[in-house]
Amino acid sequence: QEQSYSISGWVLDNIGDPFPGAVVYLTAAGQNRQSVTTDKKGYYIASGLDSGRTYTVKPDYAVSEEFSTQIQTTLTYHFSPLSQRVTLDRADRKDINFTALRDS
Repeated sequence: QEQSYSISGWVLDNIGDPFPGAVVYLTAAGQNRQSVTTDKKGYYIASGLDSGRTYTVKPDYAVSEEFSTQIQTTLTYHFSPLSQRVTLDRADRKDINFTALRDS
């Protein structure tokens, strides 16, 4: 029976506070395999992953807030690092962490 593994970590802002609502994408061999959203503590976990495969882990966040019928502001963020490559080798991988930085 095949065992599956997970990749997990945190997305925090630049002062270390939780960053909820970031969507973390996992791709392998150029194909989108899974996306998960950080919880209210900034934590994410992607499960059911294959050993021996290299995943690219990349967070993303964009939310629109409508203040009036005329004005719409989009808050966007970038992340440090932008993405990480993680090779699963018969073990879960924890602490794949990112910092959310507000775009100016």
